[in-house]
Amino acid sequence: MKTHFSLLAFCLLTCITGCKPTVIHVEPESRSEPETKTEIPPAVAESATEQPELKEATALPELARKEPVEPETANHVVLNEPWNSYFRSTPQILIVPKLSKGIADILNQEQELIRSVLDSGGDTSSSSEYIALEDKLEELKTVIPQSETDSGYVPRSSRRYGTYSYISGDTIYTNRRYYYGSYTILKEKTMSSSPELTRSVEGIAHNATLDDLDQRIDALQRILRQWSRKTSEMSPNGTSGIMRSANEAYLDGLREFTQEFTGLRSELRKIENRQQAILKNRAVILAEWKSFENTRLALLDEYLTANASETLSPSSAGIFEIPALENQKLIYACVIGARTLYFELTKQNNDLHPFVLVNVAPVQ
Repeated sequence: MKTHFSLLAFCLLTCITGCKPTVIHVEPESRSEPETKTEIPPAVAESATEQPELKEATALPELARKEPVEPETANHVVLNEPWNSYFRSTPQILIVPKLSKGIADILNQEQELIRSVLDSGGDTSSSSEYIALEDKLEELKTVIPQSETDSGYVPRSSRRYGTYSYISGDTIYTNRRYYYGSYTILKEKTMSSSPELTRSVEGIAHNATLDDLDQRIDALQRILRQWSRKTSEMSPNGTSGIMRSANEAYLDGLREFTQEFTGLRSELRKIENRQQAILKNRAVILAEWKSFENTRLALLDEYLTANASETLSPSSAGIFEIPALENQKLIYACVIGARTLYFELTKQNNDLHPFVLVNVAPVQ
């Protein structure tokens, strides 16, 4: 009853004063468990307080600046015959990081022109193409066909036999007696191609030169005809049949080898024809070179001299120590006549000059 009276009094007071009642929000009591504080053991507490010092003590030391590593080098020699007879001084090697397209075109033009000039002053055997063909011939000699072998089973007949004994007086006699009938056994056998055939081919090919290439090819073709006929007449059975198969395998390799010789002769014909054309046009070739020397050779010289990262001179044994860098250009600088000429070096034969870069093992 008292409560109802209080509410009525509150409402009347509000209507008179025109004031809105103040609302007080009361947060409900939390029913969560009371927070428990965990004591940090002294040892862990000390460790936590020392953490900054520990971090500072175990911090990585500042990396020291590394000195630039020198690239590894490899020993090389330059095969320079027959043009080394034109050198006025010892050639050097220029290391150029790269060549612009314009300079690369000028370099190729220079190499081609000077080849024509030098070739026009001598015979075919002194030309760079002839020298490269001689190298191919020497490589071909390393693959002269070797003896071929073949295996098979050869039948052999054998009689069955046994022994019997008899007694005559005080003596025992033993005698061998063949039984009736026989049986066949097969024995594996390996045969090589005819030694005479192998020796004949080695003698012809080993001493071959470009000068007598025609005679060597004729001799190889004659051996092919003779031994093809001999082999076809050999019996296909037994030991003879095995040797026949070995000879046929050898003759197949000899045909391919003879075709390689024939290919060299075709290349030689082209070189000889080109040399004849050069000799006829010597005046024109010299005029083209003179024009190039007056207008473009100086540009090539200035570019290579300014952009070479290093200039290498050979040792007394003719060995160059060349850094093993990627994408570098190696330029062989040779003094021929009154000017320096430039040739790009690689480890393969170049159609424009005879200079070849060869890796050699260091002297122990």
